Amino acid sequence: MGNADKLFKVDILDLHAAATKITGGAADAVDEFSRHHSSLDEAASGLFATSQFALRAKVDSWRSAANALTSQADGHGANMHSSGYEYETAEAANVALVESVSSPQLDLSDRT
Repeated sequence: MGNADKLFKVDILDLHAAATKITGGAADAVDEFSRHHSSLDEAASGLFATSQFALRAKVDSWRSAANALTSQADGHGANMHSSGYEYETAEAANVALVESVSSPQLDLSDRT
């Protein structure tokens, strides 16, 4: 049996559940990264000027990378939700189409 012969099935509930986990994880990561970055910023204030500058520059770099990562994860989760809704809409339309052509239509109107 070739790949084209295999049944393609999407479990909408599982897709939405996975998307929720991804967007929730991204939100949790934002909170955790922010907490750690704030702690490092506070620690930097007790250092000498050069060390303080170096640590704050590194924290800014990490903050930027964390923001990019969490934004991408959140966007991916949002796209999964959108795909699920689009799939549901398309599936409903396809089912309606199949039902309309597979059930015989009997015209009982009087044409005399």
